[in-house]
Amino acid sequence: MLDMKTQEFLWGIRLNNEKSWFAANKPTYLEKVYNPMKELGRELWRLMEAEHGLGTELHVSRIYRDARRLHGKGPYKDHLWLSLRLGAKDWTGTPTFYFEISPECWGYGLVCSFGRADFMRAFRAAVLANPAGFDAMAQGLIDHGNFVLAGDEYKKPPMEAPTELSAPWFKKKFIWFVHEEMWNDRVSAPDLAEQVFREMSREVELYKFFAQIAALVNSQEEK
Repeated sequence: MLDMKTQEFLWGIRLNNEKSWFAANKPTYLEKVYNPMKELGRELWRLMEAEHGLGTELHVSRIYRDARRLHGKGPYKDHLWLSLRLGAKDWTGTPTFYFEISPECWGYGLVCSFGRADFMRAFRAAVLANPAGFDAMAQGLIDHGNFVLAGDEYKKPPMEAPTELSAPWFKKKFIWFVHEEMWNDRVSAPDLAEQVFREMSREVELYKFFAQIAALVNSQEEK
């Protein structure tokens, strides 16, 4: 399972991002980072598909950076994630559940668009078509109180939002709906997958809303 040894390794690779350090600590990486993330992902995927049948696939990130895109960084990532999404290679345009660990914290949530202007235009159009329906969905997530809306914002929103509740969403260049915690004992809980599953299940309605938008945008691209 994930524990404080996981965090220690992540700090270690951040401060010693070189092949010799990683080679000496690779057994710790496999035991305390990669294998626990893979096991967590498999159980989380099983629970989500059994309950919601979304047809997602599990993807678990590897620690190795693409050698073509190092840009002065070391060869290893100091944060790792797993994701549940439809099989698209270009995940920037498909809604994605994720769980992530870094030296500072761990968290999970739902991300979509990652700066794709076409998706965000379609998102705003969908909200404008049914502002009351979107507000009801957003209010339910706000009432739960365990997630926050995140993502880079436009200096000037492309258009005025139809309601006060949708206004923060219209400011976003991309959308994260996330929960983060500093490293603590909860990340080592035997039922972590069950806990995260229950939290992610609250985002399923939003996931389906985004998935409909993504399908529309992708179908237009194929024409």
